[in-house]
Amino acid sequence: MLEKAIKAIREQQEASKFYNVKYCASELMAILKHNPDKAELVLQDLENPDMSISKCEKKIGELFHKNGGSLSLHEPIKVISDFYGLNIDPEKTAELMYGNGVGEAPIGAAQMPAPGRINIDDFI
Repeated sequence: MLEKAIKAIREQQEASKFYNVKYCASELMAILKHNPDKAELVLQDLENPDMSISKCEKKIGELFHKNGGSLSLHEPIKVISDFYGLNIDPEKTAELMYGNGVGEAPIGAAQMPAPGRINIDDFI
């Protein structure tokens, strides 16, 4: 089922010329990688034009503008989860997807400083 969902996501991703839709599709595929049990639900939703990745991306864009032009790593994941009814923990999923300085960071990724703290020595 995961393969079918990924195929449906890629089809919508490739059909769009907009970067934001491509980003949303990539996020959705990464979410499913860590939550493969949600693939069937996403696949069913993608068959409905009102549940397209483009429509989901618009929700992310609305939040982006509401927040003054910024989003944390987990906020798009929360929007996607809410839009598709995935019922996942967006912060935990963000840690799995990105490391975020909390979980296991991807190989070669720089360690992120604790939120709100910058050490000037790191730049010297």
